[in-house]
Amino acid sequence: TAPPNIILFMTDDQDVTAHSLDYMPRLKKLFRQEGMEFLNFYVPTGLCCPSRATILRGQFCHNTKIFDNGDLTNATYQSGAWNKFVDEGLEEETIATMLQNVGYETALVGKYLNGYMGPNAAAHVPPGFDHWMAMLRLYFYGPVFSENGEKVELNNTVY
Repeated sequence: TAPPNIILFMTDDQDVTAHSLDYMPRLKKLFRQEGMEFLNFYVPTGLCCPSRATILRGQFCHNTKIFDNGDLTNATYQSGAWNKFVDEGLEEETIATMLQNVGYETALVGKYLNGYMGPNAAAHVPPGFDHWMAMLRLYFYGPVFSENGEKVELNNTVY
């Protein structure tokens, strides 16, 4: 029998008390009304990059050493962000590599890690992903992606 399909959605900054999903009606409909909502949960690190690193690795931030988002230019990456994740060798074993090793087809679409940007980022596709479309610049209109290692700039069409 075939293994079950796994789809993992990661979104940032969803706050029940701030009613953030009220501003994203499609996401609210798909996830809360037609999907699943966890009413009792724990967030290991309530910050973007450390939390994403934890999800990718299955380790808390004291193990990954990704403690924050780094800075916007990624010049001081010592405490967090994509460059540190790569430098620490953390991409070599993630949920993607483990799933791929047992025969799953894997993909990432959207935001990867804070700091995944810059002139050489587009060519970098982490191990473990069969399909890759990660945002390089987080713009609402005209976003820029790395699509399987190639830089792709989308037009200003609103979808």
